[in-house]
Amino acid sequence: MFIFISGYACLKYLIEYDILPNIKGIIFIPKSKKDWLAIKEIYFSGIARKYKNLLKSNRLYAFIEKIDEYNYRINNNLL
Repeated sequence: MFIFISGYACLKYLIEYDILPNIKGIIFIPKSKKDWLAIKEIYFSGIARKYKNLLKSNRLYAFIEKIDEYNYRINNNLL
């Protein structure tokens, strides 16, 4: 099972409940800067390491309308 979620909602859930259901991966769908920052925090604060055995197949869905923003963030190491 995969879950589709924004970065901010996922971070808020993990902080509040400190659990993850038995899932194969998370599909992040960032829609705002707040989502990008939350995804960054998940992966660089240790939260991702805690659940690494469960999360072996994460994905990031990007919207074509945001392609310039995504490219800028990737090219400037802002993710």
